[in-house]
Parts: sequence; C-alpha cells; structure tokens
Amino acid sequence: LADLPLKKWKKTFFDGIARLGDSSPEEHQYILSPLSATAKLMLNNKPGQNMDIPRVLLDFVLHQIGLHLSRRQFLQIIHLVGSFDLMAVNVRYLKYKAPNRPKGKANVKLWWKYAYNAILNEDVRRRLRMWSWEHIRKHRANSKRYRELYVKNILDQKPNKSELEKLEDALDVFNITFARSLAEADAMKYKQEQKEIKAKQGFFSRWFGSTSTGKVEVAGASVEMSDEEKRKLYEAIGYSEDAKIANFPESYVEIKMLFKLECLFLSIDQDNGSPLVNANLDGANVDIFMRPSAKGVSVRASSSVFRAYGLQVDNVVPVLVKPQLADRSQSILTVEFDVNPLNQLKKVDQKLKVDLQPSEIVVDMPTVNSLVSFFQLPTDVQLQELSSVANKQLKSLTEASRALLQHSIGTRTLFDLNIDVKSPCIVLPENGRLTDSASVIVVDLGRFTMRSELQEEIVPEEASDEEIKEHAYDKFLLEMTNFSACLAPTKSAWEKVRQEKSSPLHVVRPFGFELTLRKSIFPTDTRLPSVKISGNLPLVEVALSDQKLKDIIKIGTSLPLPQIDAAPKQEKSSTQRGPLPEIPSLNTLAAASAPSESTDVEVEKEPLKNVTQFVGDFVIHKIAAVMSKGNADGTEAPVCDFSLQTVQAAVTVKTWDMVVDATVGPLALRDCATDGDPLELLRCPPDAQLLTLNFVKADPRSPEFTTVHKSVLHKLTAGLSSLDVTVEEHSLHRLIDFFVNILPEQSEKIAEEVAKEAAVESEKAIEGVSFHARAVPSTETQFALEAALGKFGVVVMSGEKNLGELHVEGR
Repeated sequence: LADLPLKKWKKTFFDGIARLGDSSPEEHQYILSPLSATAKLMLNNKPGQNMDIPRVLLDFVLHQIGLHLSRRQFLQIIHLVGSFDLMAVNVRYLKYKAPNRPKGKANVKLWWKYAYNAILNEDVRRRLRMWSWEHIRKHRANSKRYRELYVKNILDQKPNKSELEKLEDALDVFNITFARSLAEADAMKYKQEQKEIKAKQGFFSRWFGSTSTGKVEVAGASVEMSDEEKRKLYEAIGYSEDAKIANFPESYVEIKMLFKLECLFLSIDQDNGSPLVNANLDGANVDIFMRPSAKGVSVRASSSVFRAYGLQVDNVVPVLVKPQLADRSQSILTVEFDVNPLNQLKKVDQKLKVDLQPSEIVVDMPTVNSLVSFFQLPTDVQLQELSSVANKQLKSLTEASRALLQHSIGTRTLFDLNIDVKSPCIVLPENGRLTDSASVIVVDLGRFTMRSELQEEIVPEEASDEEIKEHAYDKFLLEMTNFSACLAPTKSAWEKVRQEKSSPLHVVRPFGFELTLRKSIFPTDTRLPSVKISGNLPLVEVALSDQKLKDIIKIGTSLPLPQIDAAPKQEKSSTQRGPLPEIPSLNTLAAASAPSESTDVEVEKEPLKNVTQFVGDFVIHKIAAVMSKGNADGTEAPVCDFSLQTVQAAVTVKTWDMVVDATVGPLALRDCATDGDPLELLRCPPDAQLLTLNFVKADPRSPEFTTVHKSVLHKLTAGLSSLDVTVEEHSLHRLIDFFVNILPEQSEKIAEEVAKEAAVESEKAIEGVSFHARAVPSTETQFALEAALGKFGVVVMSGEKNLGELHVEGR
C-alpha cells in the first residue's frame, strides 16, 4: 500500500474485505480472521404478565474467532509501536522543525538549529518566564476561563469547543484535572439549585398547568391525529394511555442477553508457515441478566474445553495443556459475578465466584525454545517507556479523621469473593520431550482457594477507635492445600500415586499453607498500613535419596536451554533526557503560588512522613528433611535427617526504610546410619531461639537517615543463642562419601559450566561497574554488622571415644 496513491487506498481496502460466502483474499495474512455471527432479538411488549419471560431477550452466537501471529507480523507490530513512541516524543518539538528538510550533510546546519531552538524554548526560556507576573496572570485567567467553559460542557450548554481546545493546549495535565474537578463541583451545585427551584414551582404548576392537546410530535413538527389513528399507533407499539408503570419484583429479570462463542482458535506460526503453538477454546458462554428493579446485574461465564499443542517434531505433536475432568460435560472454567445479589445470608453489594478445574501442563523444551526465539526483540528497536508518564496518578497522603473513616466504613462496597482453583500439575520430562519411557519431575500445585471474610456490621458513630481501624480493612483468606512434588521413572507411574499422601516417588510430600490478606479501604491514610499479610505454614517434609538426587540432576542437565542472542549494549548519552518527573500531588500544587507550564510538570518533593505501606508476618512451624541411600533390592535406608522448628519473619516496609525481624527455632541434625540410636550431630535447647536476625535498609534521602539510622544504608544484627556440634569420625566420613558419590559423572561437567558462567558474569560486572556503581559519600556506611554469641560447643569423637571439646560463651 505504501507505493499506491492516496486515492486508491480506499478501493484497495474495500476490495480486500472478506464477505460471507466468498473465499478470503489469498494474499492477506490475517491476525484476526474474518468473523461471522448470528443474532436473535425478542421484545416483550407486555412485560410482567409472565415473570419467566424478560422484556428484552438477545441471543448472539459468534461462530469462530481466529487469531494468528507470525514472526514477520510480530516484528512489524514491534516496529509500529516503536514508531508511535518516537512520534510521542517528537510531537513536543515539531513546531521547531524546518519543513521538507531531509537528513544529510547539506542540511546539518538546519538540524542543529532545530535542536537548539527545541532545547532553548522548551527548557531554558520556559523556566525563565514561568515566574514572571505576566505569565502568572495569564495562567490564572486561562484556568478560570477553562473552568467556566467546562461547567457549560457538563450542563450541555454548548460551550465554544475551539476555545476549550485552545485552553487545553495551553494548560498542563494537572491544571486541566484540577480545573475539571472544580467545574464538576460547580455543576453539581448548579443542578441542586435548579432542582430546588423546580420543586418550588411545582405547587403552582398543578393549578395553572395545561393538559395534553392530543398532538404528537413527529420529526420536530406538531401533527394532529384522530382517535382512530392514535388507537392504531398505540396498538402497534403496545402502548396504553391507561396503563400504569409496573413495579416489577426485585427477582424479575427484565433484560437477558446470551452470548455464545463456538470456537476460539489461537495460532503462533513459524517463518515457514508451520504452526508453533495452537490453542483451542470450545464452547464459551457469557450470559447477562439485568434486574433494574433491584439495580442488579448477574453475569455467568463458562468454557468447556481448552487445549494447547506445541511444535511438531518427528511427526509427533505434543499436548502442552489439557484439562483433567471427571465428566466431559463439566466446564473447565465457571465465573459468576453479581451486583446486588439476591438470597444472601449477609447483604453484599457485589459477589464474584470463580471455579477452575484441574489441568495438566507439559513443559516441552523445543516449543519453549522456539517461543523464546519467536518473541525475541530485534536489536534495532528500542521501546521507550513513555506510557508510564501518561498513567501517572495524582496522589496525596493525608491523615484521615475519625469522621472520614466512619464515612468510608459506612459507604464502602461490600464484596463477597469466592475463588476455587484446582491448580494444574506441571510435568517436566527428561530431555525436554515427553515420551512413554522418559523420567519426569511433576509439581502438583494442589488446590488454591480465596474467599472474603465479611465482618459484622457496626455503628461507626458508636464504635471505638480500635473497632473502626479493624473495620477499615477488607479481609481475604487464601489457602493452598496438597502442594507436592514427585520424581517418577515414567508419567504413568506418577499417575498411580498422585492421590497418595506419601509414596516412594514423593520428593516433597503434600502440604498446605494459609495467608490472610487485609487491604485498607482508605489507602491514603498515613496511620493505617495499606496492606497487611499474615501467613502460616504448618509443615514441610522433604524426602531425598542418592538416586533421586542423581535423577533430578540428570533431568536438569538434559534440558536444552534456549539460545538468546545478546543485544549490543548502547551507552546512554550524557545529553539524553531522563524520565519525565511525576505529577505533583493535589494538595501540594493547589497551595503553590505559581503554576507550571503546559509543556512540563514540576517535580514534587517527597513526603517527609515515614508512612507504613506494608506489614507482613509469616510463620513456618516445622521443616523436616530425610536423606536416604538406595539398596540393591530397591529399598532405601535413611542416612540422616534434619528438622527445624518455628521459623518466623516480620516485614515492615515504610516510605524511607524496610525492617525485617526473623527468628529461627531449635534445629537438629542426626546420623541415622549408626548401629544403635541415631547420633545427634547438631542440637540446641528445645525451648530456645537458635538465631535472631534484624535487618534494616534505609534510604539516604530519609530525614531520619543521620539521626535514627546513623548514616547506615544496610544494617544486620544477628544473635546466636546456643548450638552444640558433634563431629564423629565415622559419621563424617559417611556423610562426605554420600554427597560426593552422588555426582561422579556430572560433577566435572557442572564445575566447568559454573566456571564459564562465573567468568562471563565477572566480565560483565567489570564492564558495567563504571556505569552502575553509585558513589557512596564518605559520611555514609554501606553495610554494618552486629553479632552476639551466646553459647557454642564442638565435641570431636571417634566411636564412643571423646577426642576433644571446645566451648565458647559470649557475655
């Protein structure tokens, strides 16, 4: 099309449209295939006589949606997006550009003049004139005039659109937003005054108002109609002058819309046209039921089957995703959303229920590697992150008063959430390709549920401060159950033991955890943390053997990893402009004496308050691991076991710092291969905390950086209470032999690969140190460590003979 004249574009596009019954143009490669649909609409002129028949019924069937993407199309989309980013940057300076001046040596002077004028006018002169009284007076006049015109626009009084657009060009984003908010308040006040005036005039209109004349307005003209003509017209449209507006019950569905998608097809193709990934979604339904009497809406969505296929190799197409349904008629996904739902034990404003059935995901490495190569960006395209500037939000941190918290609690939307996800299982086969004889690592993600916990209603005016703060959060409960990992010689062997809680194939036995999420309904309040999370994990059990470790390493080293072409580094020019500053907060700029220019936004000073943004509390009650050695008869004999009790962590993230407090309970390591009772190699008192940690990360911009943090960027405080170590000669030899013999073949290969990666990483670090290292002032301390030792003892033994002891005790 680029070579065609502009007049032929329209005809070319028109001739290229696919039409029903005709074949699609062969020269077109569609990203979205031509669509075909059928629709049926039924109108009930006398609703309410039968409550099972809605007033409006729409049945819409979309037969197929086909989405196709090739590598060439992907690259063209990337180049298009990149050109849009460049145009978004260039639009600011187009007014200084000389027309019809191509790049070249003959026009170098003009291009330098263009760059000079752009920087001079957009940066230097703007800042010089920003504080002039003339500019301030003009800016206040523009803001006031824009506010007046926008009030007329809200009230549909047809303001001067051209003048409104010119003012929008003269003002910046913040001032436009601020003026619109004031205009909306003015318009609301005006509407309220007009409503009060009409209410006062209503009394007199009852006495002196006129009655209907029997005229009918048709296309702006008054037309006299006879009684017979009116009767026929009313009969045709189902209208009666004596009919009263029906008050339907809240359960009556007045509008019903049924949408069905018979097939959704997604295809990612290689350069030669062969499919790389195919995905099919069959039988998707979306039903919408509207109940205007109760201001209620119900949405029901479901899909029957979803499958995905990978890259064909040796005439075999792998199945990447397939559902695991007990009944084929069952939907794999069901979503229910209601506004003002009926028949609820507790009144809620909105309700969401999601039910997802389990599926099986196979990691096919040829497909994964091909996808990585497919979506690799070209080196000549650099997408600039300008969209983040357009999506900046106006934020203001305030302390909410008690009255404001009471109002927020009384008017907030009650949301009932219930999500039940039978999580998928992920299969990682040996050599990255699933076959009947390939060993597999299977991670079963178990079952995930999330539900909202509706709190008891309170009277905000009569509640205490603690009750108000407790009800200022929406509470959600998250639970994961039956999470496990297995190592099986074949996929069929794993399927036999999948439902068992413990088997010889389990590496991580099934466990679960709980999370409680609290989200503030008033996130800008500086006294309330925006998010609070507490987690609880009762038990984690790991069972490993020498053969399992060998198989895991064998599967990991057999996977063909994708080859990614490293893009050449491009140094950032010293004259390159950095990211645009954030939009200032509403309170900050509203109090400013002078506004900002339309083409730039002033940088807001960081708030001085150290606001708590996140509070987390996590507990793991017990971690247990057993190491075993395989025997010739296929059984396993335990070599050692390890247990760790009660690991706790409390995380607090604030504006200027982050604090992590962690404690580790008693641990034990035992040698189980002895002739008698297991020998304890590591032990500590059962009621003592083995280790306490406190980590503080401070921001050097914090106003408390020099006073509270003593100019320390990172500080770690550690304390060890009591630990006894037993070094027994035979046990030490057994453990060393056990771990050394696990990697007789792969150890040398792995060591070489690790050495190569370390060399590459060190070279990269040396190359980038001059660009990424931050110069630390002499008054700052990069890292500080404080350690306290309670008791530490070492006993050296050979059999039952004590060879020596060492005990160290701190103050």
